[in-house]
Amino acid sequence: MTAAGLIEGPLAATALADERELGHLAVQAPASEGVWTNLKVEGEILKELNGSLYRVSPGQKSIFGVTLRHFFDGDAFVTRSQLRDGKATLPGRFVETPERTEEISASRMLFNEFGTLAPIPGRAGKNQPSINGIR
Repeated sequence: MTAAGLIEGPLAATALADERELGHLAVQAPASEGVWTNLKVEGEILKELNGSLYRVSPGQKSIFGVTLRHFFDGDAFVTRSQLRDGKATLPGRFVETPERTEEISASRMLFNEFGTLAPIPGRAGKNQPSINGIR
C-alpha cells in the first residue's frame, strides 16, 4: 500500500510493527450515528465551495466486546461531509444490513468478519464496508 501511495511510509512501518494496530489506524469514522455541526475548521471554507463528499468505512473497532482485527472489519458507516455557505456539517449513520440487524437483535457477534472470527463459530457472508455509493 505504501508503494501505491495509499499509506505513508512511516505510518506503514508503525502499523506493521504491531498487526493489531493496523485496523485501528484505518478506522477513522465516528462509532455513533448523528449529525455533527459547528465543526472545528482550520483556515476558512470558501462560501462558493458547496457540495458533499460521501465516505463509507468501518464504523466501529469492536462489536459486542470482540476487538476487530482487520481494517476491513466492521459494519459500514456512511458519512457525508457537507459544505454549504462557508459552514460544514457531518451526518453519519450505519448501513442497516440484514446481518447487522440480526447481530443487534442477538446482542452478540454472529458473523465472521474479513479478518476476525466470531467467538462462537460464526457464519460467513457478512458484507464488508468496502463499498461505494453512486448517485
